[in-house]
Amino acid sequence: MTKASKIAVTMLDVGQGSGTFVEIYTGTKITATALLDLGSERAKDEAGGPSVDYLVKQLTSMTKPRIDFFSLSHSDSDHINLVQDLLAFFDPPGTKKPKKPILEIGSVIYGGPRVLYAKHSGTNVLTSIEAYQPKGTTKPQPLPSNNSSFYGTAPMFAKDEVEIRLLVGNHVSSEPRTVRKKIGDKQWRTDSYSLNTYSLIFVVAFDDWEYVITGDATGATIAQANYIIKNQSVKFANVAAMTMPHHSSEPTTFGLTASRTKRQREKERVPDAAKKVIDAFAASVAPRTIHASAEDVGSFRHPSAFVMSYFWDYVDTTSWYDDPVLTGNQHLYNAYFMEEDGFNIVLEEIDPKSKKKKKRTEDLPPFDDWWTFATQHAIFTNRYYVRPQAYDPAKNETATFPPDPGKVTSIPKSGATTSPPFAVAWRYTSVASTGNTDLERLVNRKDGDDFVAVPVMRMTKDRGAAAKARPVADAPAALDTTPSRTMALRPPARIAELHAGGEHSLHVRPLRRLRQIDV
Repeated sequence: MTKASKIAVTMLDVGQGSGTFVEIYTGTKITATALLDLGSERAKDEAGGPSVDYLVKQLTSMTKPRIDFFSLSHSDSDHINLVQDLLAFFDPPGTKKPKKPILEIGSVIYGGPRVLYAKHSGTNVLTSIEAYQPKGTTKPQPLPSNNSSFYGTAPMFAKDEVEIRLLVGNHVSSEPRTVRKKIGDKQWRTDSYSLNTYSLIFVVAFDDWEYVITGDATGATIAQANYIIKNQSVKFANVAAMTMPHHSSEPTTFGLTASRTKRQREKERVPDAAKKVIDAFAASVAPRTIHASAEDVGSFRHPSAFVMSYFWDYVDTTSWYDDPVLTGNQHLYNAYFMEEDGFNIVLEEIDPKSKKKKKRTEDLPPFDDWWTFATQHAIFTNRYYVRPQAYDPAKNETATFPPDPGKVTSIPKSGATTSPPFAVAWRYTSVASTGNTDLERLVNRKDGDDFVAVPVMRMTKDRGAAAKARPVADAPAALDTTPSRTMALRPPARIAELHAGGEHSLHVRPLRRLRQIDV
């Protein structure tokens, strides 16, 4: 078997939605591709349209456009409703007088009941995909419940030493109050929680690098994944990236049942059982970077900073960045913050009379909303820049948010010529010859920046060496520094974390995400 020279994994910017595109290269040529979900519930035109254009551009650069592996994690619109938009740019195999490029689609799998892939009485998305499969290709079939490639079965897809394995798929929730509806000769639960629980979690593997794509997995899905990881002795190598479950939704991620696990103590935000599930998954996967794809939708509150904080202990902190509006090799991320997250600010000031530095601590005011902050930690969101900071003091002091403190310069207002892009896609490239994985930012919503690639960070398989590896780049523009506000978490009295020793082996330690920061 030949080995691919590299793979590129792009977390597309589709607004409130999901789309992951995998390109397999031989030399400089794309020889195979995989597409895991493609949909957008918000910003479908401004984000989804350019993303479809990007896919068309990459596919038509192939000798014969082909999606070798196509997966739809479940039937929610924001994971499937751009598929037919993409297909409209191509003619199917067997077209006698094609007016468009011919596109072939190979293996197709999906989560949940097939009938729900027909939206608004339209053509079923799976039926549309089948039209692009050459004769003799196996048609999409429903997967067995709790299916996994880690039960000693073959990967869902394999080519040139690239494998796509199913960690878990079509997990059936045990919640008795969910509605069952008979579809064909099967019974499916069709409430939104159960549909998300059916989500397929994939592991894309190449050259000892892995990418964990979680769909809209619920706490129940993740608990089943933990079961498989433990019982099948699944060991992850270097997880270059993990997509946050269900766009980093707090209710879904910590929801072990449709009604959510009852709180064990009064005023407990998240049940201990759910915390243990997410802590165990985070410890097993230990992602080098995390990624959340979401739009500012009031009722959704995606992506939750609280959920992402469970993975802060594992992401790389050696990333660098050449964004000219930031200093300290930082980048921006956007998330939803709640008052009960328990954050405060340690403010450093200079006394005008004594000229000595002094510190004081302020509580954050109630500000349940989306905010944008700077960080060196490998936390990435497709909404890159929304609001510059939670405070706008007269002295032009700026703030950074956990997990890392530091000084940042003033960020230009949104829409300014030098302002950061509003939203971006993120492209990871794992190269066989070097063993490295590079991350680039792709701009697709800012006028004049048609998927301009900007290098962000480089990961090596030796985490300790990652900081030394940096391609040559122009230095960022020199900017005056300003006083800083450093935001830190209020440490809880006690935090219990699942230890690698086993399901019931617990120990107590102050997690980094909950440690007071001294500046």
